[in-house]
Amino acid sequence: MSVQDLFNALHSAEVLTDEDHRVLSSALSTRGKYRGNLRSSAPADPAGRGAWRALMINCAPARVGVGALMMATDEERKSFDHYEALLSVALFGRERIVLGVLMPLRFNTVSYRYELKSVSGLIDRIVQLHAERGNP
Repeated sequence: MSVQDLFNALHSAEVLTDEDHRVLSSALSTRGKYRGNLRSSAPADPAGRGAWRALMINCAPARVGVGALMMATDEERKSFDHYEALLSVALFGRERIVLGVLMPLRFNTVSYRYELKSVSGLIDRIVQLHAERGNP
């Protein structure tokens, strides 16, 4: 299971729009050992870069860099704010924990604190909560 599986499940449950799904997926690796998880560097697209920073700030805040946030363009800042808020709503304010469980130790500074028997159960539970409460 990977972050891509989480995004696909949220997209299928109509929590993520097509555009949000596309941009969030652009921040994920498409090849190699860590396929479906966060890329090691920010994508070139400003919207993708903002989404990558929103994901990374929840997994490894030190990797984002204060200078990069200060020098970001307006489009990147809007994207960062949008996807930071979207992750908070989509993951019920538990984005640091959920992403902490799903991300590999490659970036994650908090995953060793959580033990989970079923990652797919976690994803299913998030989708079930959205179905019960209605989409955001």
